[in-house]
Amino acid sequence: MSDKSFLAPTFREYPDNRIVLSKFGDDDDLKTVACTVPGQDELERGDVIELHLHGWRSDGHTVSLTGHPQNIGVPLGILRRYRDLKVNVMYFVRRNGQPHGTSATLVIEIVS
Repeated sequence: MSDKSFLAPTFREYPDNRIVLSKFGDDDDLKTVACTVPGQDELERGDVIELHLHGWRSDGHTVSLTGHPQNIGVPLGILRRYRDLKVNVMYFVRRNGQPHGTSATLVIEIVS
């Protein structure tokens, strides 16, 4: 296993790392909020990213273009599970099916 360290993910629409759920409608649970994995040379086309947000993890996202940012949608319904909490967000990278590294952790606040 490689022990590469990748940059922390971001929520570009929420630069203060604070997502306010009341700004969304009650029926928006399927809407997604974009979490961005920053573009990095060590993140190559074909690598698979698995985003982890507290107890939830995304399906594998395949990197489409080396060195470019990758957006992974987090369903609003998932964020609602963690209302009024600060949660850790990070990702794991696999290359050719093998662990390749992990990211630094981002802490976001999800408020009602």
